[in-house]
Amino acid sequence: MPKKIKNLEVLVTDEKEYYYPNDQISGNVSFRATSNVLVQNITLKVSGIAATKIKAKDVSGRQSTFRDCYVIFEQKIVLVGVEQGGTSGIPQGEHRFPFSFVLPRNLPSTYQDAEQPKHIHVAYGIETIFNYPKGNSDKKLKPFTIRNVININDPCYSHLPNPVEQETRVRRCCCGSGSIKLLAVIEKVAYLPLQPCLILGEVQNYSKRKVPDVTVHLMRIENYKAQDRSALKSTEIARMSYGEVKPGDTINLENKPFIVPANIASTILNCNLMEITFALNFLVIVPRGENLTASFQVVIGTMEEEPNSTTTADISLHPTDNVNEGRNCSGSFSSPPPYSSIIESEQLIQDSNIAPEA
Repeated sequence: MPKKIKNLEVLVTDEKEYYYPNDQISGNVSFRATSNVLVQNITLKVSGIAATKIKAKDVSGRQSTFRDCYVIFEQKIVLVGVEQGGTSGIPQGEHRFPFSFVLPRNLPSTYQDAEQPKHIHVAYGIETIFNYPKGNSDKKLKPFTIRNVININDPCYSHLPNPVEQETRVRRCCCGSGSIKLLAVIEKVAYLPLQPCLILGEVQNYSKRKVPDVTVHLMRIENYKAQDRSALKSTEIARMSYGEVKPGDTINLENKPFIVPANIASTILNCNLMEITFALNFLVIVPRGENLTASFQVVIGTMEEEPNSTTTADISLHPTDNVNEGRNCSGSFSSPPPYSSIIESEQLIQDSNIAPEA
C-alpha cells in the first residue's frame, strides 16, 4: 500500500546550534497527505535520555556487560485526535501544526562517549509520531543539543586552588646528591573552551641529572554507572610540554599558558548515570627516580557572565544527590537504542492542548 504521508518534517523556528535549560523551543510539524488518511492520533514528544554500557564484575565475580537507561524528562503534545481511543481524519493536502514548549531546568549537557557513542550518551530530540488504527506508525526525529548553564564566573568557582609542592632527592654515582622540586598552582578552577589556563609555578633542578621533560595534561575523567555498577575511565584530551630542565636550571611555568581545546564537552555532574569531570595533571619525569606529579580538578563551563547576573551555575565541584527529575528505566531495553532513535522510551505524559494553524 503506498505511503500516504510525505515530506514529514519537524521545523524549529529560529533554530539554534544549542539550547540552555529553561529555553523555549517553537516550530511546526509539516507534512503532505497524498490522500485522505485516518489516524488514531498525531503526537509530538520532546525528551532527553541518558544511556550507559559498562563492563564490571557480576555477583559471581565474572566480568559482564551492564546497560542502563534513564529518561531525563519527557513532554508530550497531542496534535490531532486523543491519547487513547477514537480516530481522526486527515484530508488530502499540505498540513502544518504549530508547537511550543519550555525546556526543564538543570538538564545535563548533550554528550557522546568517543568510543561508544551509540551506547553511552546524553541526547535530546523532538519526535513526531503518526499512530494509525491498525497499530502501525510513522515517525520523524529531530535531535537538538543542550548546554547546561555552567557560568565560569559563578561565585562557587571563585576559590583559588591550593598550591602543590613536590620534591625528590636523587643521587648520581661519585657526584653527590641533589633535589628536583615542582611548585605548581593554577589561577582558577573554571574555564571555557579556547581559554588560556595560566599556570603559576616552576621546576627547580638542583641535581646532577637532566630532567628530560615537564608536561601538563588535561584529562577527562568519565564515571559511568549501570545497574548499581560503575566504571571509571580517564582520557587525555590535550597535553603541553615545557621541555627539558638541565642540571642546575629552573624553568618558569608561567611563560607558557595551557590553552583549553575547542569543541570540548562540558563538565557533567547532574546526570544519574554519569559524571564527566576534568583535571590538569603535571608530570616531571625524573630518570631512575620518583616522578613528581600534581593534579588540579577543573570545571569546563558553557558561559561567562558577571557574578551579579541572574543566571547561576547548576553544578558545583561537589555535586548533590537527586538533582534530576527523571525516571530510571533500567531493564526496559534489552540493549540501549541507537542514537537516531533514543527518544523512543516509556511515556511520561504532560498534556498540552494545541490547535492546527488555519
